[in-house]
Amino acid sequence: MSDSLDLVVTTKSDLREIIRDAVSGGSFFKGEHVVTQMDVEGARSSRPTTDELPDVLTVPELAEFLRISDKSVYALISGKRITHIRVLRRVRFLKTDVLRYMQENRVSASEE
Repeated sequence: MSDSLDLVVTTKSDLREIIRDAVSGGSFFKGEHVVTQMDVEGARSSRPTTDELPDVLTVPELAEFLRISDKSVYALISGKRITHIRVLRRVRFLKTDVLRYMQENRVSASEE
């Protein structure tokens, strides 16, 4: 057994396949370590910046951007706390409305 550690960086879809293989008795994990996500100083985040946001967002896109669950986004919708659009039975958010929501719900640090 070696004291070295190999670092493998993979995509979500590849990771799903690796896990599926391991669960079904595959041999991929024999003594190997897998790192699914790693914060490295200077590395670009997979989360989009405000400039990279699409003009119209879906529930999962908004949840990822705000770093909350889809369920929490639906709670904001049902509580009428965030402006949204209904297209047939689908919910969409305008980028401008999302940025306004963030600004309006910003909590300033208290002055001492």
